[in-house]
Amino acid sequence: MSSVRAQLRIAFAFVIIISTLSSAFAIWRMQLMSEETEALTRRPLAKERLASQWLLNTSVSAKRTAAVARSSDPELAKAFADESTESSRRTSLLQDKVGELLDTPEEKRLFDAIAEARGRYIASRDRVMKLKAEGQAPEAMTHYEREFVPATRHYLDKVAELQALQNKAIDFMAQDVLELASAST
Repeated sequence: MSSVRAQLRIAFAFVIIISTLSSAFAIWRMQLMSEETEALTRRPLAKERLASQWLLNTSVSAKRTAAVARSSDPELAKAFADESTESSRRTSLLQDKVGELLDTPEEKRLFDAIAEARGRYIASRDRVMKLKAEGQAPEAMTHYEREFVPATRHYLDKVAELQALQNKAIDFMAQDVLELASAST
């Protein structure tokens, strides 16, 4: 009777040890998944959201400039001056926030290209607004078509490229999290 009791104790202890180890392993894997998910939401998702806001601000600003260039009202440029200044300020803040979050050399190269494109875009936008405010509507429209539209397209394409790069990073990290989760089951 004693040997059966001893064998049952050993078997029960073995089951408890296996259960404890299994639980510890599961907790460790859950911690890894939690860290991966947090990393996903902390940087790439933040950069993607900021790039989306940046793209929206710039698109609205471009539409505003298009309205000024096409309008027959010379006062429209003056009416939009404050909005343009505020939009540029907000976009600069977004650009700064994105710049602080960049990690890879590819992101940094693209960010530098965006800064250059933004400089051309702002100079062209300001020139259209100035010409229009000075009553030089034909010159404003010519500058709009020849300089502003291509500069805007290039700038928006570069910001969209940054956004796509972040989406790619998010997809890659999400795939890692999903693989880690499926390996845990």
